[in-house]
Amino acid sequence: MALLASVLQLRQQEALDAPLWVLTVDHDLRSDSASEAASVAGFCARYGINHSVLTWRGAKPSTAVAERARMMRRDLLLAECRARGVRQLLLAHTMDDVCETLLMRVRRGGLRGHASIAPETEISGIQVLRPFLTLQRTDLRNALRRSGLFWFDDPSNANMQYERPRVRRTLQDMVRDGFPLNQIAAYATVMGQWRSVMAQGIATVIETNCELVRADVHVRAGGLRSVPQIIAVETLRELVRFVGGDAYMIDFDQAKAAAHQLVACDADAKAFSSGRCVLAPGKDDVWRISRAQRDLPITPVGAGQSVLWDGRFAVELDDAAQCSAEISQSIDKSVSGMPVVLPETVPHTISFRPRVLNGPIAGFDKSIFQALEGLLVPKNG
Repeated sequence: MALLASVLQLRQQEALDAPLWVLTVDHDLRSDSASEAASVAGFCARYGINHSVLTWRGAKPSTAVAERARMMRRDLLLAECRARGVRQLLLAHTMDDVCETLLMRVRRGGLRGHASIAPETEISGIQVLRPFLTLQRTDLRNALRRSGLFWFDDPSNANMQYERPRVRRTLQDMVRDGFPLNQIAAYATVMGQWRSVMAQGIATVIETNCELVRADVHVRAGGLRSVPQIIAVETLRELVRFVGGDAYMIDFDQAKAAAHQLVACDADAKAFSSGRCVLAPGKDDVWRISRAQRDLPITPVGAGQSVLWDGRFAVELDDAAQCSAEISQSIDKSVSGMPVVLPETVPHTISFRPRVLNGPIAGFDKSIFQALEGLLVPKNG
């Protein structure tokens, strides 16, 4: 509500007339959620603003409810943006969210996560902006009170069976003991700056030492030896996720062990697995990162449809196909080859484009994704 009120005020002050849509997600997990969404719809109607309620339909999970709800909320918002041609999505995360996310990521390990929430993220071509990261929730509530506007507090935010409310209580204890919230947020800001510097280093390694060969990435190990260890480790995390088509990176310790093997100059080095990939030594100090030949799906696809096979290949059947087919592993039975749509006579297109390139891409990491996109461009093109 504070974000909506701020946008309305800005539009009036600046005489902005660009189309505006307000999106309310109803997770349908509480009996009051529908009436709360209706109240927001009524508010928007009074001001002549476009409003949509996006409801999470179907059966709800019994475990990991908060995580599933977060993912569903993101999917619903992005799908609505795409349907309406919206290219910018504003979210109302605050400094409190920054600090809570920081504490959660500290517990999970790895330094890059200490940057917490990015002010700008790109997901499938949609720019996600968070203008309230320097404001606390109390600032927003006080502003709404002064303006005489309503808001709703979600009781699940106080449910201690979820991780974030537990972390929120820890954060409240820290503030009560004299550790100001803005100092915690300042640390996250500094780590965001550090993460951007890290990203530049990772991007440089990818641009100067990596090459895409069909669906594999070839890495010159010497390039990893010449950079700080943490750059080498984080580069491998990015490459294994890229080649493997996974949504998440392998954990830091696993990547550290992998980096150690690549830079060890061991003449008897053997291939090994990491994440969904196999890393194998080759000639001239070059290692090959390939998708492991396990858990490769067989995916149906219909005429005129486009699917992402194995998180790596965009496969589309022509409308003229007039039949369905199945996508399986590559025709030469090697994961370094392209997958094929069976039967081979069905007209189709295939392109290697791992899911990670569609985001979310934090502004901190933009240079990394530019380097990964560069791998897809033929060297002679």
